[in-house]
Formats: sequence, structure tokens, C-alpha cells
Amino acid sequence: MMDQMKKKQIIILFVIIASIFGCQQKAENPFVKGPYLQKLGQTEMTVVWENDTTYSGEVFYGKGENLNLTAETNGVSKIQKVVLKNLEAETEYSYQVEVNGYRSSKYSFRTAVKKGSPFSFAAYGDNKGGPFNHKKIADLILSYRPLFVVNNGDMVERGTVYKQWDKLFFTPAHEMMAEIPLVPAIGNHERNAEYYYNYFCLPDNKAWHSFDINGAHFVIVNTEPKYLFDSNEQINWLKNDLEQNKATWTFVFEHVPPFTSGGNYYANDRVAVKNLLHPIYEKYNVDMVIAGHDHHYERSKPIGSRKSKHAVTYIVGGNGGTPMRYIGKQRDFSFKVSRTFGFSLIDIDGSNLRFREISINNKIIDEFTLDKNDPKSVNEYLKNKVYFEDIKDPSKKVRKLYRSVGRRAYKKKKYAEAIPPLKEAFKLDPTCGEAAGLLAACYAKLGDEKNAEKYANKAISITPLLPDSYEAMAEIYKKKKEYKKAIEWYKKQYKVQPDSPGALEDIANIYVNQKKYDQAIDTYKKAVKVLPNDWELHFNLAKLYEKLNMKKEALVEYQKTVQWFYDENKNDEYITSMEKIKELSK
Repeated sequence: MMDQMKKKQIIILFVIIASIFGCQQKAENPFVKGPYLQKLGQTEMTVVWENDTTYSGEVFYGKGENLNLTAETNGVSKIQKVVLKNLEAETEYSYQVEVNGYRSSKYSFRTAVKKGSPFSFAAYGDNKGGPFNHKKIADLILSYRPLFVVNNGDMVERGTVYKQWDKLFFTPAHEMMAEIPLVPAIGNHERNAEYYYNYFCLPDNKAWHSFDINGAHFVIVNTEPKYLFDSNEQINWLKNDLEQNKATWTFVFEHVPPFTSGGNYYANDRVAVKNLLHPIYEKYNVDMVIAGHDHHYERSKPIGSRKSKHAVTYIVGGNGGTPMRYIGKQRDFSFKVSRTFGFSLIDIDGSNLRFREISINNKIIDEFTLDKNDPKSVNEYLKNKVYFEDIKDPSKKVRKLYRSVGRRAYKKKKYAEAIPPLKEAFKLDPTCGEAAGLLAACYAKLGDEKNAEKYANKAISITPLLPDSYEAMAEIYKKKKEYKKAIEWYKKQYKVQPDSPGALEDIANIYVNQKKYDQAIDTYKKAVKVLPNDWELHFNLAKLYEKLNMKKEALVEYQKTVQWFYDENKNDEYITSMEKIKELSK
């Protein structure tokens, strides 16, 4: 009898265990992206997520910690967008999403503030090539709990490549986007891809729109040429939108900066955007324009015409995670410039504004305040005003010689062909350290030490943060096999470009050629620490480990090569890595 009872108990136990495991198998995580928040409102919030296949789903939500309300999806789909309605303004809510028996983590959000209440918002952009820095910045933004955040473009390297949206954007920003609604402004790297329009809730499914929050008007502008110059639709909409705007504060977010001391100072599209949009912004009393495209932080002096009492502040906020670009000669319109990762945080309280640029290490890089109702505050703000009429862009001829002809020839490795237009550009504009730097690089490639050094020194004196000059000198000494001097110049390059691994990789390659393998490994590791998502670094380190018969270490690096390879087409290195993973895993 006892044996039968024991058998029965064992059978029941097995049934319970089997049912538990069965439930666990059914409840596998179906979320590919999200959940994340869109369309902030006083009485509504939209919850979005992407499933690994077509599912329906349900959102459980409620005030405070409660989850006593539900909202269901409208049918089955991979990407689901559920609108939570009849919410209370300026109120904290919790929510969870359930799909196919699996519940997401519990998150919270806050609805838009009531009339008269203060609020803050954040802005950042150009995170595309730096997911590790992106995550740090997104997590830091979350810690400040702004009402919403704007990304001013270049969220991914190529918007048409599906897996980049996960690796470069949604995964690093997941915790932030689950609790802070994100508003996107399209950049050139999104390539107007369908994914952009599928993942975000855009009014009329267009990449330009506006919204209002408690005395502040926010405008998203698409600076891609097709929509800004080839058609009047967006410009007509923009003028009409700003003409009807009666808000105390007006902010514009766009990708291409009208004013910058960075690499796009000599770009034709930058000049065209400036000439088209600034007069509109000034006429309709826009207070601040936050852009990206150049990978640094910069704040302009207030810019306005002599005939106007108004002035616009321009922010370059392309320091959201991707490796930085150089800062050229700081231009007269520029108030503050910094080669530091970070984001902008703006507090609004009626007529009062507080602006802060906060670094990835949570330090204030730059800040200012303005009270529109205080004449003393306004006068203090406008004392550095720069007249728009006095701002001189590089001439069309210089822009053509430097960027359209010389720079293009250099990129095609036609170094001798690049030299004459670059020389002419530098002659016409002696402040164009970029042309001098490229001349140094061209001469270095051609083995002309004397001219390489001549133009490198000129470039360094004008634009000391331009890496081309240091790299050119390193190339000269490397060709002469004077490796000690080459390494010294690469170290100088790394000093002005500490967020990019290129100089370290070149030093590591010298050590490999010298068979100084321990130093090569240490330098490669340092380079990987700078940019952990660089698959080529992992591949080169894997080959070195394998050469030294360090199979375990080689396997790890080949796996990381595959993990961080997010190009559309698999190349030879990817295929080799897959083969090596099989071979070394045996």
C-alpha cells in the first residue's frame, strides 16, 4: 500500500515538474525590441514592441504600482502599438506587457505635465557607431527622469540593415525608452528606411511634425535634401506651423547643423541648410535649434540679424556615443566647443530656461540660464549676439576644391590628383587646416617626407585636434622603418582622438611586424576597450592569438567578430570567423 502511495506521489511530482517546464517552454521571451514608449500626452501614452513572430498582446497598467487596467492589441502583428487612453495628466503609471504567456519587466512612465508645471527634456544624437557609450548615456538620461527625450538622428550606421536597429539603437537604449518616451529626428544614416517609419509613431507617417507641452513648442525638421530642397511641402508646413505658434518657448530638432566648427563647416549641405532655415527660425522667434551630424558638442553665441531683437542659439549635439570627429578652427559664432560624449538637458519653468550639457561621466560641460521676463537676464544672454549678416561661410570655390574635388580624390586613393585642388583651397582659405591636413596625408602616401611634414605642421598650428596630420607623420616614419618615431606620432594621434582605436591598431600592427607579440596583444586589447563593437579589431586579435597557438583566446575573439559584424553582406572575414569558431570549438 505504501509503495503504491509513493508511486502515486512520484507520478504527481513528475506531472507538476513537467507542467512547470512546459509552461517555461511556452513562455519564452518573444520581445525583439521593447517595450518602449511613444506619443507622450496628458491623457494618452503609446506602448510599442516588436515580437519574434506575429502575436497579439496585452498591456497591464495602472496608477502608481497598480496594474488593474488592461489594453489589448488590435489583432496579431510583429510590431504592436497599443494606445493607453483616459490617463490623468502629470501622473505616474506602471505597466507590463504580456505576449504569448510571457510578461515583460515592470516599467513606469509619467504623463505630460499640467498647465503651469515645470518639466525637463533631454536631447542627444549620433550614437550609431558606439553602442557601449550609447548605453551609458541612455542610462544616465534615465537617471534624470526627463519628461521625454529627442534623438537628433544617425541612430544606426545604415537604416536599411535590420539587425543594426537592435544592436546599435534599441538594445543600448532599452531601459531608457521603456520609461521615457523618445521622439526621433531623422538623420542621413537612417537612409529614409522603412524601419524608421515602422518603429516610431510619426504623425501622418512623416519625418517632420510638431507638438506642444505646457508653453513650449517642439518642431522636428527633416534636413535630408529630398525633403528640404527638392520639394516645398515641408518648408510650407514649417512656416505655417511656426506662424501659428504662440508658445513661450520654441525648440527645433534637426540633423544637419546650420552652424558648426566641426568637419561639416566646409560642407555644401550645411551652408544650404543655414541659408534656408535660419531666416525662418529668426523670423518666427525660434529660441534654440538642436542638431547633430558633427560628432562633438558645440553651443553657438545667440545669432540674429541687426534688424531683429531676437536671436537663436544653435547646439551641435552629435556626441551621443559614436566615435568623435575632430573639431576644426573654432569659428567666431561659436561660444563653447567640447570633444566630450554626453547629452543636453533643458529645464522649463514658465519664462525660465536652464540649459545643461552633461558628459557621459555626469559632469556639466556647459550651462546657461535665461528668464524671458527679466530684462537683465535677456540682456546678459544677448550681450554675445553675433549678427547673421557678418557670418561669412567659406566660398563656394573653396568648398568645391577642398571637399568635392580634393577630398573625394583622396578617398579614391588618387593622392597625386588630390594635391593641386587641396593646395588651391588652402591658398584661398588659410584657415582651412583640413586641406593642409589632407595635403600632409597625400604627401605621406606618396613618400614625400618634406612636404608631408610641412603641411602637417601647418595643419597642427590651425587645427591641433585634426588627426590627419599626426597620422601622416607616422606614415612617413613607418615607411622609413623608423618604428619608434612612427609610434610616437601615432600616440600623438591617439591623444587628440582618444575615442577612436585607429592609432592604437596601427601601433599594434607595428608590434606584430616586429614580432613583439605581447606588446601587440596589449595594444589590441586597449584598442578593443576604446571601441568594443569594432569587429575588425576582434578579428585581427583572433588571428594573432591563433598564430600564437592561444586557441581559447582566439575562439573568444572570433565569436566577438561574428557578434559585432552587422554589415548587410557577409564578407570573407565573417565567413572565416564562422569556420574558425567551428574548428576551435571541437
